[in-house]
Amino acid sequence: MDNMLSSVGGIWRHAWRAPVPRNALKVALVVGLLLNLINQGSAFYGQDAISWPHVVLNFLVPYCVASYSAARVRFTEECILRRESYPTNNENTS
Repeated sequence: MDNMLSSVGGIWRHAWRAPVPRNALKVALVVGLLLNLINQGSAFYGQDAISWPHVVLNFLVPYCVASYSAARVRFTEECILRRESYPTNNENTS
């Protein structure tokens, strides 16, 4: 359980460090725009009403996915570097 909590904390920490938020924002803007055009195209052309909660979600979900993915990669790299630098109990220390 402690290992899982430290993983969540490590991923959360990396999600707020540069350049993760900036890159996730770029992805969210591109993907969110495309999703809104696909999902609500008729609303943008005046045929239907715009669903503002869907507009927000179409930007928020790609931001969260991009942030999590990048933070997870950075956290995994950090763990690998720690294991290479510091021997664990399973490794022989001669």
